Amino acid sequence: MKKRLVTVLAISLFLILSSVTCFAEDRYQILASTKQSTYYLDTQTIKFARNTITNQLNTDIVDFWEKVIYSEDGIRFVIEFRTKKRLPLKGYENFNHALYHYRINLRANQILTLRAIDYDSNGQILAEYQHDSSWHDTIPDSLGEYKLKCIKDFVTNNYDIIYGRS
Repeated sequence: MKKRLVTVLAISLFLILSSVTCFAEDRYQILASTKQSTYYLDTQTIKFARNTITNQLNTDIVDFWEKVIYSEDGIRFVIEFRTKKRLPLKGYENFNHALYHYRINLRANQILTLRAIDYDSNGQILAEYQHDSSWHDTIPDSLGEYKLKCIKDFVTNNYDIIYGRS
């Protein structure tokens, strides 16, 4: 009886821990990886955009967050960039990742950057930027075009979920 109870508890614990791990892994889907960084789509925040005046849903425009985790080379590149631009470096010795908020126009193949947030390895915000940029065409045969294709594929394969969330 005691052996059976231990077995049931062990299986239950395994299933609970497995589901937590799966949930955590399912949130971010890898989009691309380079020598400097790995790019992930936050699958829990992707949605179709709404017109700010009419509140009408626009299924041509997708709103999403991207997580970028930097390698040592990537961290060096960011620090060099910030140094050249004379941007503050406080805390960047522990720089780890960034979150970017984007909108993409699926039909026009354009991207709009809304926000960027840099984090250290403890999850503390190092810098935050609001962007009032305009739409930009994706550059042919670039990392941006590849990520756009991946996001289009994700939207196609998860349209009903994204539509329901929007």
